[in-house]
Amino acid sequence: MDHGDVILCDSSGNTWSAQYRATLGMNGQPYVKLLNGWDAFVRDNNLQVGDVCAFELTDCIDISFQVFIYRSKKADFHGSPAQMEAGITLTRSECLRPVKARETAFHREMKVREKALQRALAFTSENPFFVVVLRPSYVQSHALCISNDFTRKHFKTTLTNVGIALRLSNGKSWPAEYHQRSIGNPNARICNGWRAFVNDNKLKVGDVCVFELVSDAQISFKVIIFQAIADEDTHPLQGVSEEALGLTSQSAKAPLIFRRVVLPLHLKEDCVDIPFRFVEQYFEPNVQKLILQVADRTWPVEITSNPRIRIAKLTSGWIKFARENSLREGDICVYELDTVNNNLLKVSISKYAS
Repeated sequence: MDHGDVILCDSSGNTWSAQYRATLGMNGQPYVKLLNGWDAFVRDNNLQVGDVCAFELTDCIDISFQVFIYRSKKADFHGSPAQMEAGITLTRSECLRPVKARETAFHREMKVREKALQRALAFTSENPFFVVVLRPSYVQSHALCISNDFTRKHFKTTLTNVGIALRLSNGKSWPAEYHQRSIGNPNARICNGWRAFVNDNKLKVGDVCVFELVSDAQISFKVIIFQAIADEDTHPLQGVSEEALGLTSQSAKAPLIFRRVVLPLHLKEDCVDIPFRFVEQYFEPNVQKLILQVADRTWPVEITSNPRIRIAKLTSGWIKFARENSLREGDICVYELDTVNNNLLKVSISKYAS
């Protein structure tokens, strides 16, 4: 049984030592568990049930992971309990791939799944809702498991089997059935119509669905789908036009642009992560300060980067920029590098209406 040491690094550069163990699952597929040291990482980062960790392999020699933490806020989150307890499940070969595997199909797939989850966790509503990351069993089977805690809290009906509706924002609707399983089972199911919803909307593994309860008398969910789309220039939130972002078909493909969805942690901490590849390509190695510009106003911010683990972020000055532009969770900032002043980022802000 393979085992060894691993390093976990957060967005602030703090590190934790842990151990991993490779073993075989019940399906015969190899996977890796994080063991000694994972509990300290959980405790020090105040991880709660429902928080989501995305792991990026940054060093294949010391086996080091950059860990991105997405905090669950008002939503109930439904993921894999096994993955939440173990921290990460990867095949042995994936763990030992070289750093330049970032450009492999595997890495690209993980990145787009991470972006879909990032967008979904930015969703807010006054209505109760829960978030589901689609696993293979959810896409391939005829049922979706959901927590009984959500149903007990928000459903008025006490029936164990009841008809429900799954609706999209365009008005299309699919009939399905809510089935409460045996007493003591923590999960209920959406079935008898779920498979048709999956097929008709071409849902894939890694897509994220937000189920917003819009009616609890005759149970009806509005489903917001965040697809794991490989095209990085695809707009990250449904219902927002490219024109609202100031992006034309030409500018959307421009290499001088990147975008970020505003997350809760961006508004609590004086920093926001930016693509290291962008920093590496366009900024001088010793650059420490940048200017953010919206219309005629400008804000100075500091930039920090760590080439070893390939992370970069805007730090001091960012929170002032966020406050004075009234940024909220779900808003989208598009950063465009000025072609004359290479230390100036022009920012277009698209407000997300929840």
